[in-house]
Amino acid sequence: MPTSIPLTPTVTADGLTALFNAQNTGVELAITHIALGTGQYVPDGTEHALQNEKLRLPIAGGGRISPTQIQVYASGRANAGQPFWSGEIGFYAGSILFAVYGRTAAPSLYVSDEISTTISYSLGFKALPPDSITVTVDPNAASVPLLIGQHVIDPNAHPQYAPLDSPTFINTPRAPTQPASDNSTLLATTAFAQGAIAAAILADTIGRVFFSPRTTAPAGSIKLNGVLLLRANYPALWQFAQASGNLVSEAAWPASPGSFSTGDGATTFRVPEVRGEFIRALDDARGVDSGRIIGSWQGSQNLSHAHGAYADVQGYHSHGATTSYNGDHNHSTSFYRSSLNNHYGGEPLDPALNPTSDPIYTSTNGGHVHSIIGDGSHNHNITVYADGSGEARSRNVAWPMFMRAY
Repeated sequence: MPTSIPLTPTVTADGLTALFNAQNTGVELAITHIALGTGQYVPDGTEHALQNEKLRLPIAGGGRISPTQIQVYASGRANAGQPFWSGEIGFYAGSILFAVYGRTAAPSLYVSDEISTTISYSLGFKALPPDSITVTVDPNAASVPLLIGQHVIDPNAHPQYAPLDSPTFINTPRAPTQPASDNSTLLATTAFAQGAIAAAILADTIGRVFFSPRTTAPAGSIKLNGVLLLRANYPALWQFAQASGNLVSEAAWPASPGSFSTGDGATTFRVPEVRGEFIRALDDARGVDSGRIIGSWQGSQNLSHAHGAYADVQGYHSHGATTSYNGDHNHSTSFYRSSLNNHYGGEPLDPALNPTSDPIYTSTNGGHVHSIIGDGSHNHNITVYADGSGEARSRNVAWPMFMRAY
């Protein structure tokens, strides 16, 4: 089937007159022939004939496509020994040149003198009244172009196929899957749709972190354990790291283990290390946890506080105490000659009777106790002993943390 070339020919003054006369008589003007010539020019509507007509062919097929558009087919060959390149095309209504198409550029239609050339044109006449032009098919023209013309204008030439306008497919229709980057009105297969959805989900989830009660990383994810990764193996995660604002040098990484590092600066990068850590929301200039940057590490610490402790003040007081009780008793002592003038109870000591010493006795006081004086108002020191272990923590359950990486 020949390709139909869209043309907007120039309607001649003769053609307009013929159209006006046809409308006055209540009939449509019919295109009957296509003429081909070698002229190269832009028509202005004053033409009565082609400049150099070489071949005139009867319409072999076609019809009205829309109120202002018709389809025409013709087939034929040049006279023997006179093949030519056609630069001008005329559309005749009987003997009247109704419209002309031409251009000054080199012609592109070659008409052979050895084989038939089939031509097909879709002619637009938007400036003319709707439904004013039709096509008259010559029944004596070649049968193939005739059948082609009938086939093209038939709105349902292939009833076994879905119509072009709002088709309804049955069974399992197939179509080529377009590239992932395609953004057009081409038919999208389920493979294309699933790929587009998966790509969108992946782009939105790369770099997301999550806990999971399992020991191995789910598909598409890695553990946040501070390991070095190859950039070539994890291009999407490396791209995320570069855009995250949380990428530090390898030398600065130990102080910011919650960050990515640039690794060796060429082929690797390091992921955050969060094993055994609690995650805290970044202060971000709020003033609650000032001085922190994203990914930085912070040791455990309790809020500064004091422990109150004291002993009751009792004022000035005494403590009762008792010495050992011996009942009535004497205290013995010795007197020597040098103590002749000493006396006890007013009686002199006789040295003749007491040549050396004799026991003498003090008066007894009976059983008694001795009072002990208190130390006055005072405090007692109290020691508070340390408690706890190596960190401050709440009750918790340990699950590993993962990151979507690919």
